[in-house]
Amino acid sequence: LTNIYGQDYTRGEFVIDWTDDASDEEDSAYSLAIQLACEHSRFNIDRIDQNEERVGGLCNFWRAIHRADDDDVCVLMGGDDWLKPGALARVAKAYEDPECWATYGEFENTNDRITNFWEQWDGVETRPPQPSFMWCPLTVKAWLAKKVLEEDLKLAGSFFMSSGDGALNTPIVEMAGTEHLRWIPEKWYMRRIHDGNDGNVDPNYQTYTAMRAYAKPRYSRLKSRDDVPVRTEHFLPYGLVL
Repeated sequence: LTNIYGQDYTRGEFVIDWTDDASDEEDSAYSLAIQLACEHSRFNIDRIDQNEERVGGLCNFWRAIHRADDDDVCVLMGGDDWLKPGALARVAKAYEDPECWATYGEFENTNDRITNFWEQWDGVETRPPQPSFMWCPLTVKAWLAKKVLEEDLKLAGSFFMSSGDGALNTPIVEMAGTEHLRWIPEKWYMRRIHDGNDGNVDPNYQTYTAMRAYAKPRYSRLKSRDDVPVRTEHFLPYGLVL
């Protein structure tokens, strides 16, 4: 939150919607968030919540998206990541184009290792195989994200607890297509690498959930905001039983 409040952003006010996902009682994150929100008065609204039970990042993102107004631009961030200087200005610049519905682009890892390889999308089939930029941070107009069906973000009735970014990003990219998706080449997002990352805690489970996310129905490309996406079932050609 300190990083977000410190953004040199002069294009207007924005809303911070932050959730403590049932962190340990010894963790002072929630109290600190309340304190920071009180100290910064130039923002219209700060929504600071605390879950009684852990629901995972994807569920928290989904709730925040549905609290947003349809025309809001959602910048989805993990609680342990941060934005580089000028990040919000870069994102806002992309949305000056009225045909921009979502953005994607490069990011950095705090350990200086490249664990993802990113590229500008050429518009071909997204899955399978799924392009690696699906793991990159996306920003999106709230109305577009709300067109994703909740059932496609769930496994056995519960939101994906791992690989949630791929589950949400993929249908957004498919609906926007190259016509309404904008590439931000500057590295504006910093991802913190630590022992608690999903890939370090349980890499096998992360791979499993990623495959299940890829196996969800494809979404059709939208021509206008009023379109309803058509979902098409497909099968993974990996010889895996999912």
